Amino acid sequence: SQVVRLRKARYNVHETPWKYRDHAGFVAYAPADAPEIAVAVIVEHAEAGGGKVAAPVARDIMTAYLELKEQREGDKYAKSRSALDHAL
Repeated sequence: SQVVRLRKARYNVHETPWKYRDHAGFVAYAPADAPEIAVAVIVEHAEAGGGKVAAPVARDIMTAYLELKEQREGDKYAKSRSALDHAL
């Protein structure tokens, strides 16, 4: 997202003062066929756009969530918990 309107159509981010650099945003959900997690990432004064800066952060969050879920589902502790406990 644009922080301020700059006079040049294109600008060199490394020559632009930090406080005037645009923000990067990315929103995603997973898994695609049955969503159970949604993530929104905003990187203030980023050095690139959302796809390059914010998307990898969202990917890391969703990967950690899904790996932890898989680990808990395979755990003996998870098998002994009630359905209500799994929802929490």
